[in-house]
Parts: sequence; C-alpha cells; structure tokens
Amino acid sequence: MKLFFCDIETSGLDEREHGILQISGEIIIPNKDDISIMLKPRLFPSDVFDPDASAVNGISATEAYSEARPTPNDTLTTFTKILDKYVNRYNRQDKLIFVAYNATFDDRFLRKFFEKCNNRYYGSYFHWPPIDVAVLAMEHLKNVRETLPNFKLHTVAKHFNIAVEEGKLHDASYDIWLTKTIYSYITKEEVK
Repeated sequence: MKLFFCDIETSGLDEREHGILQISGEIIIPNKDDISIMLKPRLFPSDVFDPDASAVNGISATEAYSEARPTPNDTLTTFTKILDKYVNRYNRQDKLIFVAYNATFDDRFLRKFFEKCNNRYYGSYFHWPPIDVAVLAMEHLKNVRETLPNFKLHTVAKHFNIAVEEGKLHDASYDIWLTKTIYSYITKEEVK
C-alpha cells in the first residue's frame, strides 16, 4: 500500500478556469522513509486569479504569475520524475492511493494540471477513487455533525482535539499534516 497525501492551493475554485499555486504531497510507503514534495508552479497565462484566493492562501497575483516560479510544464516534469521513483506507470497495479481532505477538489485540479501540460498519464500514477478524509470524518462524526459550525479541515481537527495553528492554515504542507493526523485518528493507522 502506497499512500500519497496531497493538498493543492489554487487561484480559485474551478479547475477549468483557475490554476495550481502549490502542490504539496507526502508519499508514504511501509518500511521506507516518507518523501515530501513541495512545488510552487507559476500559473498558466490563461489561468484566472481570483482575488478571494489570495485572502485564503496569502499568495498574490504578482507572485502567482512570477517568472521566478517554474513553469507548469517544468513543475510537472519535476513531479512525475519523483513519482516515477515510486510507481511503475506501465503497471496497472503499481499506483499510489491519493488521500486528501475534500479529495475530489485536489484530484480534479491535479488531473486538470496534467491535462493542461498535455500529459495523459495522471491515471497511471494514482488509483481511483481517492480516499477523502472528509468523508471518513463525516462517517465518524455523523451523530454530532449538527453541533459543528462547519466541516472545514481545522474545525474537524479541533473536534478531535488536534492542536491547530491558525496562522499555518492553507499552507499546503501544514494542511497535509492535519489531514494525516485526522486520518490516523479515524483509521487507527499510524502515518508519520
């Protein structure tokens, strides 16, 4: 079992219009060291930057389109070179299990990112469907759901008595840590 915990920060909510600002991931394979990934691609020129996204993730439009950031294609090349070390994309059984909080969102954006970069091999790296930690949490909290003000990652973490550092929320690597901690709490599987 090879897990890929992922969190994507984006320039908006629609993967067809908006782009990826941060790809953070951790590959977890039993009896091997965890592999951390943090990539910060520049937006495609055609990607829309929603100012509301900046309020959430703290990344400005100037930074998002900056030539100091690697191009999307260079970012994808870096990403797939990392994945190729742990997945044989030509073997249908050798894939990572995609795990995220609200996994559909991250899965859609990353899949679209591959597509925008003219790479058809997203499905060669990741099993479908992804594991959605929000869905696991809902099953676990179904009898108390109405007592929670919302079902955001930090709200659920606090409910499980996980200390949350508000200033770190929406940093992709911190959100992965929260997601892994919730996942471990619910499944009783230890992930570092």
